[in-house]
Amino acid sequence: MSKRLTKFLVFLLILLNLSDLICTLVITSHGLGTEANPIMRYVLDLGTFYFILVKVTGVSFASYIFWIYRQKRMASWGLCISVFAYSVLNLYFCFNIL
Repeated sequence: MSKRLTKFLVFLLILLNLSDLICTLVITSHGLGTEANPIMRYVLDLGTFYFILVKVTGVSFASYIFWIYRQKRMASWGLCISVFAYSVLNLYFCFNIL
């Protein structure tokens, strides 16, 4: 995968993660839903600060790993799958909100 495409996908992954974070906080704070991931649900129960910290740190770390190993096929696949998964999740939020 080219350096330019990798840079775009890493940036997109971070944006999609932030969108997921915001949607999750809005939906859960208004009692419209719960966090589906049991680990992140536990972290969210600890508090919003910890939820944001773990979510941003986790995806930032993964993005860093994807960037460092961008020449490896496994990292490229992992990045593409992550972007796809977050894209589907964000579409789910959009269609359930509208």
